[in-house]
Amino acid sequence: MSHDTTEIKNNSDIADSTAATPSTSTGASSPETTTSSDEAISRDALLAKQQALEAENERLRSAYAAAQRSHYQRTAIALCLVGIISVGAGVLLPTSQSVLFAIGATGLFAGVMTYYLSPDQFVAATIADRLVEANVATVNGFIQTLGLSGTIVYVPATDAVVRTDVIAFLPQSTEYSIPTELSPGVITDVEPAAQGVGTIPIGGLLIDEFTQALTTERATDPDRLGEQLAEAITNQFELATTVEIETAITGETNEDAVVPAGRLTAVCTEPVFATTTALDHPIGSFIASGVATALDRPVELRVDNENSDNNNYQATVRWEESL
Repeated sequence: MSHDTTEIKNNSDIADSTAATPSTSTGASSPETTTSSDEAISRDALLAKQQALEAENERLRSAYAAAQRSHYQRTAIALCLVGIISVGAGVLLPTSQSVLFAIGATGLFAGVMTYYLSPDQFVAATIADRLVEANVATVNGFIQTLGLSGTIVYVPATDAVVRTDVIAFLPQSTEYSIPTELSPGVITDVEPAAQGVGTIPIGGLLIDEFTQALTTERATDPDRLGEQLAEAITNQFELATTVEIETAITGETNEDAVVPAGRLTAVCTEPVFATTTALDHPIGSFIASGVATALDRPVELRVDNENSDNNNYQATVRWEESL
């Protein structure tokens, strides 16, 4: 009997100890559970930060657009006030009535047009920079992959299908000649000197807007043409703060030449786009496209890398004489 009693007690102790074991393990968290919980909290925190940044960016974009619209609206209101005051003064001053009424009408018209035609969308400078950089990377890719010379020539387009009045030709040889049929793409001309790549230049797409904004005929004289292009760069397209143009006749020129051989050098300060040493930089591309189409001659663009940086841009356009 005593042996049986002892065995029963031992079994009871084992059962008690087994029952106590789960309660001990239940009270502590496993390392895997803790790690998973921390990762979940971290993901939630990062998602919350991302959503907060997206909301802040959207708010800043809206505030920027609103500030730009407000600027145009204030200008419109000021012009309307000038118009109203001028008309009122015209009523009170009959001797100067015609002049004051003209000023008033101009002010009211300009105010209304400015108010209703102010742009609703604004492209950030960083976006435009990235677009220009993409074009530069494409041109450089052609040069490196196809072994081009690095020269760029702007040629008036004769193909009506092309959306631009000028095509940029990147010849394979430094001693080049203009292809008889030039279009965007790889040029496989029979003559080796005319082989290369044709692209649509950035500046070529601005020529239509430049021509439509002119109040006079587009000049064919290099000096006057340079003034028109410089004014468009600073005032119309706002590609630089200031532009200085210098023109000159170069080399021996035939007296009977309709267009003497010459050059046009542009020196710009504070260009909008930083890639100033690029071949098809918007400023140089626009100037070269403008000269090529106005003179109806192929022109070669060369960037002065030594004098071009983030604060300055200098390039020269050269052309041969036309008989």
